[in-house]
Amino acid sequence: MLRKIWNVLNHQVVGGLIVAAIIAIVGVVSGLIATTVGGTSSSPGAASAGSTSTGRGFTAQVAWTDDGGGGGSASTTLYAYTGPNSHIHNGQYPLGESLTVVCQTPHGRPIQVGPNYRGPDPTSTTWYRLDNSAWVPAVYVRVDQQRALPACS
Repeated sequence: MLRKIWNVLNHQVVGGLIVAAIIAIVGVVSGLIATTVGGTSSSPGAASAGSTSTGRGFTAQVAWTDDGGGGGSASTTLYAYTGPNSHIHNGQYPLGESLTVVCQTPHGRPIQVGPNYRGPDPTSTTWYRLDNSAWVPAVYVRVDQQRALPACS
């Protein structure tokens, strides 16, 4: 009698383990598909510079600072802010740092660039929101696929 009970329980346990293994395999495969299709980046600096979509946004690079990346000014740091109209710093990025941009708004405050600035449109009011929720002015960031960036909601 005990042998019958043992056999039944053994089959149920083995059957349960098989089902659990199948569920785990499906979960892993689903995660691999999602990562391959959408992609991820572990941090803004983890992705290489360029414009590839990381699933969480687009890879960008700090390309210009107040001095245009080599002029007479001592500033080679891009400051991040709490919002596109804020004056409160909540981070900083050195020239050349990779960032992950998730969206853009054309309604930020203008940034006064230095006299040696050599980047695009120094009067731009476009700002980028990063994957860490910080905001940076677009005048200092290179995103090759800027038109592909969605508007921030």
